[in-house]
Amino acid sequence: MVDMNMAVNLFEDSDDSFDGNGYELEEVDRRNQETLEKLRRECENFNWEVVEERYSFFCRVVDLTIGWIYHWERYLPNIRDILRPEQIDYLLKESVINRLDHLRIQGEQFIKFALRAHYKDQPDVDEDGRPFLRRTTALHHVSANDTRPRVVLDLFDIYNRFDVNYADESGLTHFHVACQFGCCDVAGKFLRLGQDPNLLVRETGDSPLHFAVTAEFNGRTVIESLFRKGANPNLANVKGSTALHAICKGDYNQDIVNAFFELSLEYNHQVLIDAQDVGGNAPLHTALAYGNKRAAELLLRKGADSSLANAEGLTPLHIICKRIKDDDLVDFFFNIHDDLHQTVRINVLDNEGMTPLKWAVVYLMPHAVDVLLDRGADMSQFTFPAGDHFYAALEDDYEFTASELLRKASGILAVLERLERRGYELDRSGAITITKFFAKNRLFLYPENPAQLESCWRNQAFVRTTREIMINPNLSLYDLMQLRPEEAENRVTYMEYFELSCTKKLEAFPVWGYVWPCVVHLCEKLDRGFFRRWAMNTFLEFMGDRLPILCCDMIIDHPLTNEDLGCIIIAGATGQTS
Repeated sequence: MVDMNMAVNLFEDSDDSFDGNGYELEEVDRRNQETLEKLRRECENFNWEVVEERYSFFCRVVDLTIGWIYHWERYLPNIRDILRPEQIDYLLKESVINRLDHLRIQGEQFIKFALRAHYKDQPDVDEDGRPFLRRTTALHHVSANDTRPRVVLDLFDIYNRFDVNYADESGLTHFHVACQFGCCDVAGKFLRLGQDPNLLVRETGDSPLHFAVTAEFNGRTVIESLFRKGANPNLANVKGSTALHAICKGDYNQDIVNAFFELSLEYNHQVLIDAQDVGGNAPLHTALAYGNKRAAELLLRKGADSSLANAEGLTPLHIICKRIKDDDLVDFFFNIHDDLHQTVRINVLDNEGMTPLKWAVVYLMPHAVDVLLDRGADMSQFTFPAGDHFYAALEDDYEFTASELLRKASGILAVLERLERRGYELDRSGAITITKFFAKNRLFLYPENPAQLESCWRNQAFVRTTREIMINPNLSLYDLMQLRPEEAENRVTYMEYFELSCTKKLEAFPVWGYVWPCVVHLCEKLDRGFFRRWAMNTFLEFMGDRLPILCCDMIIDHPLTNEDLGCIIIAGATGQTS
């Protein structure tokens, strides 16, 4: 039994009669003793050799220690008198392995309990007294889990031997973890005790700088400590990525980008700005792929090669045009080059024979299409991209919401609208590609249901919301939904439908069940003109002079859905009708 007189008093300046929760000390002692006995029995009755039962043991112990923290803020026992070191080590590791949120929180409480009880890990040593460095601790697990920096610092208070740098099976060490979480004091202690600033993780090849540049807090301080000790900024991991690639990937503290270059200059370390990874991607490729404008601008202004192609033949401009999001990144890219009085190679072909313009069409980026055409993209040899390219692009986009349905339905026609304004004429092959795009994207899977739409109109919140959403200065969503397809075609552009989908306003509808009927109605309306024209052309070609045009009009205007019209278009390609 633990001698309560030997327990640690953590609040020496607190009131002598009451603990922090207002309990009299006599009551605290009684509760402490009860909890202690429960924990003792739990540990004595548990068979540590039964590995599959250890997790349930962890849950029970953590539940008990939560009670300790709540009641024992003044007195905590020496947990070495209750648990063996290997058991404590296991409990600490389980405390940071995320399974369920509530268990993660409880695990953090156990770590605090151990810390408040002044528990310090002691290394196992060989016969000569030298610590075994091959060991996996709780700190190795925090690297792969969503662990708060405060918890990491608590663990470094427990595993506080900085002359002992434990490495797990992959070669990840405590020093790497300190750099990853911006534990500047801890990293500094390791370095002062002779730790190699260029120590690589054996399995991944990541250096301490790879970790430090991704730190949420104190990244600059850790980076400076590493540079001061001779860290090499150009070390590449097994994927060929340098620390600069790592900076460009994430949405980290953007000041890190500037700090990395400033500190490398201060400590006379030249950064290879165009270093390419195993895929041929330079940091500029990476920054643009992740939409990291700050990093991209700094790279360009420091002389990064904007014409450099990766292993797939993709230049930075190709990368911009292969993003799902049609934002202002393409404007940003050209504007930086304007400031630098540099030209951008616009018509470069990648390994698939695709130009940036073609990729902008494939990824449904009407704004980027406009910018590229304004900047001189060659239309003379332009052909509509093949269906396979559209289908491959779909694999990059897993989102399937009402807004996304509208984005795809309007986006494919918005890019076509942009091209046609510059003189492009879509041929039968292109029309079939677009029709198959609708089928592949499940845009035909949701036939319009008049009963559902009628239910929407009876909901006042739905009506109010549609009146508030403006498609253009002269037309609300409510007004648009009242128009016939041919009327809507004259008053709303495909681009305006596309812009509506990008605002995500449809996701904010007051009644979620009404969003889909609304969007399906819009899709059927906006695409009607395209499908009717091409179905009509196909039908006329098939019928020849056997039917007057007026009769053909009547047949096509029969209550056919866009899917029905699409079937006519595709059937025309094989010379078949149904």
